[in-house]
Amino acid sequence: MVTFTAADVARYFIVPEEGMMYAVLQVRDELPEGEYGVSMQAYLVGAFFDISQAAEIWFALNAEEKPYQKFEIRMFKPNFLYAAGERPNVAGVTCIE
Repeated sequence: MVTFTAADVARYFIVPEEGMMYAVLQVRDELPEGEYGVSMQAYLVGAFFDISQAAEIWFALNAEEKPYQKFEIRMFKPNFLYAAGERPNVAGVTCIE
């Protein structure tokens, strides 16, 4: 098993671009037992200009195993209007059965 540090994540998995912001998201299954469908929601934990700071927070949040949730880092450009096919996904999905 390979163990990564927050610095490893920032260095090897995220290619920073000038002016980018890095959002730390909590993705949570709000209906873990499948009652009445599926509800996966993404909550914004924080947004940072410094990738190292975002990676440290992401790493700390993922250090403890939590059932039915995970944390992710998403990149986006501030003060920028995305075209329809290029919009970052930061929300969730709900399917009621």
